[in-house]
Amino acid sequence: SSAKSAEQMLEELGKRGNKLAIKALEERQENRRCLKRKVDDGYTGPSATSSKNTLFRESPSERHKSNQDDPDAKTCHAEDSVEYWNDQRAKLGLKPLKEKK
Repeated sequence: SSAKSAEQMLEELGKRGNKLAIKALEERQENRRCLKRKVDDGYTGPSATSSKNTLFRESPSERHKSNQDDPDAKTCHAEDSVEYWNDQRAKLGLKPLKEKK
């Protein structure tokens, strides 16, 4: 499947030290953990989340911080372009990176 090959490719890039690949892999693992946590907790919908709201309150801002461009990652490779990563992240079911205007 395309998601599998995209993930394998991310792992390859991550091994070579590509910061965007590592970030995407970490987000993907975090997404999996969140899904698993909901299942493990016997997630039943809004009533279950109301008590847990404090757990997730920081996550949007934390995620926003992690999406900030790393100045060290600025090179001219295609695999460092925002378009390229939005495409790869879409294959993995991740939100697109914010493009800096």
